[in-house]
Amino acid sequence: MREDEKELVRAYSIPIPPEHREQVRELVRWYTSLLQRAIDRIWENISWEFRAPRLVREKGELRARIGKMHVPKLPLDREFQRELRRELVALNDGYSTRWIDSAIRVAFSIMKSWRKRYLRGRARRAKPRLTERFARARWDRTVVDYERREVRITLRPREYLKVSWKGSWFEKRVEGWELGEPILKENKVILPFKRELKVRANRVVGWDSNELSLDGYDGRRHLKVDLREIQALKIVYERKKARAQQLRSRELYEKYERRERNRERDLVNKIVAEIVRKHPNAVHVFEKLDKEGLVRKGRNKKERRKRNSRTPWRTILRKLGERSVVAEVNPRNTSRTCPRCGFKAERQKNAAMNILLKFRSEKGERGKAS
Repeated sequence: MREDEKELVRAYSIPIPPEHREQVRELVRWYTSLLQRAIDRIWENISWEFRAPRLVREKGELRARIGKMHVPKLPLDREFQRELRRELVALNDGYSTRWIDSAIRVAFSIMKSWRKRYLRGRARRAKPRLTERFARARWDRTVVDYERREVRITLRPREYLKVSWKGSWFEKRVEGWELGEPILKENKVILPFKRELKVRANRVVGWDSNELSLDGYDGRRHLKVDLREIQALKIVYERKKARAQQLRSRELYEKYERRERNRERDLVNKIVAEIVRKHPNAVHVFEKLDKEGLVRKGRNKKERRKRNSRTPWRTILRKLGERSVVAEVNPRNTSRTCPRCGFKAERQKNAAMNILLKFRSEKGERGKAS
């Protein structure tokens, strides 16, 4: 039996009381400008290092694998961070320096995320720019009263914002959960709750991710999860958004985009809940798919790229990982041959069986497809 620990996170929003809205707006605007200034300074001090192509052996031949020729190195030394903090402190508007420390930490987090995406070919060589205003409150800027279901956030010295989730629709959902660092928006506070969950798994299910279904194999029988409803939803809203673009109505387009996002989220949650209900205490093994590659120009035809973009495989995987043990294997050769006899057979069933066998092989487990 395999045991895994998962950190579950749920975030809910609470409207800011009217008497505090202007104070919070001022803080959020100041914090956002400070955060962008920190990002600007980090960007200006990035050094670019040359990285030579690597030699790899593919199909018995040595080939040069060329990735990013110039690799960004972030200025992580303490001297730079001290200088950055001194510069931002000079821009303080009467707020606690804890907000400045928070902005610096978030700025480095954003830049590290950009660097990772850039090296994977998922971001351009361009400075990240904030598109939304927010302020992240450090844990030492908050006082939480779990008995009253209330959090107090320090805005300025002796100036506080109190937010209560008592009586809210999600109160029961987060009972016994720990509150993380609140995020202030101009009109609401986002409260992230987290909890450690121990998951025990006593069997393995291999899943092949396809356009219209997830096809699984648990060592005894083949399984199927229908994804056609998500595809149908995407097609409907593609047409609606296209119509809104023809009318040049940004408001209508954004309304459709919100509805599509909310309904997709609802469908994904239902799919994941059904998988967990039918296959409890299981390790769910998926192919490590490159979704960016599947929708990139030059890799597939336009119609195929569009169909690939409709199915939220990574979202399903992430949501399932919040409730069960999830693992990934290399997708290479998982659908070419039958694991029983070595001959070609139905691709989706082959893939699910081979994914299961590949995971067992990597983990040193015994067992064959029956």
